[in-house]
Amino acid sequence: MSTRNRAPLFFVIAMLAISGCRDDMQPDDVGASAANAPDSTLPQPVDPASGTLPGDPAAPPAAGQADAGHAGSAAPGSEDADRAFARTALASGLSEVKISRLVEERSPTSDVRTLAKRIADDHEALNGKLRGFAGPDADAVDTDASAKAMGELIRSSQGTELDRAYLQHMADGHARSIARYEAATNTAGDEALRTLARDALPKLREHASAVNAQLSRAK
Repeated sequence: MSTRNRAPLFFVIAMLAISGCRDDMQPDDVGASAANAPDSTLPQPVDPASGTLPGDPAAPPAAGQADAGHAGSAAPGSEDADRAFARTALASGLSEVKISRLVEERSPTSDVRTLAKRIADDHEALNGKLRGFAGPDADAVDTDASAKAMGELIRSSQGTELDRAYLQHMADGHARSIARYEAATNTAGDEALRTLARDALPKLREHASAVNAQLSRAK
């Protein structure tokens, strides 16, 4: 073989060797690489209630974190803190109206339907007052994160199961609302907002008492 033909032959051998190395990479090697990838590259579970991924800015706050976030972002008595209270209370009130109207239609128990109507009517009136303190975009305030899941539960439930689910939700929600409004009577910077919170408390406590009485009968 002449010296002139050696270079192309070496080139062909080298290319075949490279190709062989590529072919030697098995699926197991690829799987191992994926297993060693950072967690951020792996599929993340989707929140079934909100349809969002963990860490997504659109994801709703976890239960009990919404109020803490508002409290930590503005000094008590400031305009921002007052607005945060009004918006949180309005979102909760909108949720209670939406859920209660649904139960008013679906509950098999007349006393529960009557109570649901009373709660919805009272919160519609209270929501109208809260809007004045919730900022210029108050109409953009929507129901809180629990409303969708509770609405789906009520639609899929029947009989006493439906009643118990609704009443327990109202008992928990009113306990949080009463604590929130009680705090606002002392910490709200706007005197009119403190008055609104103080005037709302008797009805909220009446709701809680009636809900707990119905809940004890439904168990």
